[in-house]
Amino acid sequence: MDDELIKMDSRTENKNFSLQEAKAFFEKSMESVTTRSEKEKADNSIRPGDFSPQWTGAIPSSKHNLECYDIPIISTFQYKALYVEYKNDKGIAKHTNVYQKLVIVKDVKENNVGQYILTLIPAKEYDAVHNSQVCKDFINCVDKGTFTGIAIYSMVHSSMIARINTYKNGIKVKGVFLLNASTQAELEEKRQIANFQLSGLAFGRKKKISTRSGEDDLWDGED
Repeated sequence: MDDELIKMDSRTENKNFSLQEAKAFFEKSMESVTTRSEKEKADNSIRPGDFSPQWTGAIPSSKHNLECYDIPIISTFQYKALYVEYKNDKGIAKHTNVYQKLVIVKDVKENNVGQYILTLIPAKEYDAVHNSQVCKDFINCVDKGTFTGIAIYSMVHSSMIARINTYKNGIKVKGVFLLNASTQAELEEKRQIANFQLSGLAFGRKKKISTRSGEDDLWDGED
């Protein structure tokens, strides 16, 4: 599932991985999830909390043996990221919105399916221009547009991070995949690389409240 992705000119319909199959895979995985404890629900990770995939907004993409769907979600939590940018030896505190969606990928050659929560942390300047379009512009198996920032792939039912990539103008400049370490020493090395990419980042979280009309436009406090 960690195939390096190349730029492509357009999004394509998936020939060997239907949206119905992706939805069935997600729903089956949800059936096997036991209720999490309150401690787990209140952890300090960037989990979206309870979420609902918006299947009608799914965007298909493919590359080589991979076929994928990027699926918008309505989630319990919304995050902001705070970081410090240094210029002329002076630190400037900045904050940016954080965006999350569900990504379901199938390796059609091996017939394996995986799913992740994709968390996008754009640079403040990029977010100011693209804001609500960030998730639509950054598609897993096609061109990342001009995205500048960090992309975190996490396991859907836990806070375990699978991959962290850093992008500048749509080009990946660094990244680490954490699920293929063959030794404990290699895993520790990969964790250090991941921690370095996230160094200096802090997150603020708000809980969204759904209105009777189904809109998520109210907020109740910040953790």
